[in-house]
Amino acid sequence: MAVIGPLAASTRDLNLFMKSALDLKPWKNDPTLIPLPWNEEKLAKEDLIVGILYDDGWVKPAPPLLRALKETAAKLQKSGVKVVKMDPYDHHRGYEIVVSMYFADGAKEDIEVMASTGEPSMPLTDFVLKSFCGLDIWTDCR
Repeated sequence: MAVIGPLAASTRDLNLFMKSALDLKPWKNDPTLIPLPWNEEKLAKEDLIVGILYDDGWVKPAPPLLRALKETAAKLQKSGVKVVKMDPYDHHRGYEIVVSMYFADGAKEDIEVMASTGEPSMPLTDFVLKSFCGLDIWTDCR
């Protein structure tokens, strides 16, 4: 089933969304959901470890994005959060696995929903969906 996740301007807003949604106990109407109330446990900054992937080995981020990642890492470290540099691990294979889970129906429902809007899709969306049209996404879509 295609779903649209919550977008918010802050983690406080995301917390409110998740708490509100789970306070409705949606598992009572959908047996495929796990009955799990929202956990509002707070962690100390010193207990957090944030991994940053500066380059996935396939797509090189633009300089402004790299600068933003480095500035974010510096601010996190200054506030007491441990920041570690992550190295990609078989990124292409991971992408193939994740995309196959996102689109169990071969992206049919997603394509139909997007087509119903009459709006053109974006190049990155086209790239992701092409992997379900029999193309080798690592060579045919570059």
